[in-house]
Amino acid sequence: MSEGLTFTPEKPLSEHEKLVRSWKKGPVILASGSSFKLESLRALGMPQAVGVSVPEIVEEDLFEKVGDRSMHMHEMVAAMVAREKVRHVLKDGAPEDALVCAFDTVVMETTGSLQNKKRRYLQKPETREQATADLTTYFTNLVEGKEWKDVVTKGLVEEARRLGREDSLESLLSVGYPQSLIHITTGMAVRVPNAGDDVDMIFSVMRLTPTVLQDLVPLSAEKRRARIEEIVEKALSIMDDNERWRSITTGIDYSDPRIKELLGLTEAKIFSDMDESEEGIMKGMPKEAFEKYLSALAEEQVEPSSDAV
Repeated sequence: MSEGLTFTPEKPLSEHEKLVRSWKKGPVILASGSSFKLESLRALGMPQAVGVSVPEIVEEDLFEKVGDRSMHMHEMVAAMVAREKVRHVLKDGAPEDALVCAFDTVVMETTGSLQNKKRRYLQKPETREQATADLTTYFTNLVEGKEWKDVVTKGLVEEARRLGREDSLESLLSVGYPQSLIHITTGMAVRVPNAGDDVDMIFSVMRLTPTVLQDLVPLSAEKRRARIEEIVEKALSIMDDNERWRSITTGIDYSDPRIKELLGLTEAKIFSDMDESEEGIMKGMPKEAFEKYLSALAEEQVEPSSDAV
């Protein structure tokens, strides 16, 4: 050994780290035909990862199956879609020793009044024309949602003052108004090796405030429409490289810095099992969260919960 050099032995791997390493080196199946997600898995040290195309999952069909349309279920929908994709691969005969995973991102639109909310899930456009039409409708609804929120807020303020309840205003007004926000849910599902049909899942909910769109509320209907059309065209032009709009829900990537600037996006409210600072959440491929989740699942196997029977 050369004089002056010291040798620092590598820290031995823990049992759960060894387990995760064995999962990564074994067969890994991604329930998706996405080359971006597949390359992301390989970059995480999964050289044998392969992608398998699965049928599109219609979100509304899931609610018919579970019979629950509560807000909690709506927030879990991306994870539920990912779980269905994993189950499809398992039914198709995935090897028992394979790690099977899926990732999904859903953009949910909320319209209607507070008492009569209507929710729908926006899809990936098939053509540039469809992307333009769908995005124009979506942005228009967001502006109208902000307009309605302002009306509701004014009514709440007046009523609180009339009743002498100004102290309750802060809590009332702090509630996110989904009709005026971009609501993005990301989920992942995993079947670890030798776990049979047991599929685990986690999800993240991000609500973004499009301040540039909200600033259009005072404009006349004609000026508002013209400005929305201009914003839509700029947004899709950003996504025109390799027709990126075709592979993204609503046609635009809300994590792209140019889109963030164009729409003036700010984070409104977050509920997450993942680190909300991770860029991959809005791209539908949260690599860091996936690594942490695998580690947590491995820890459960190495050190089973005391609640387990």
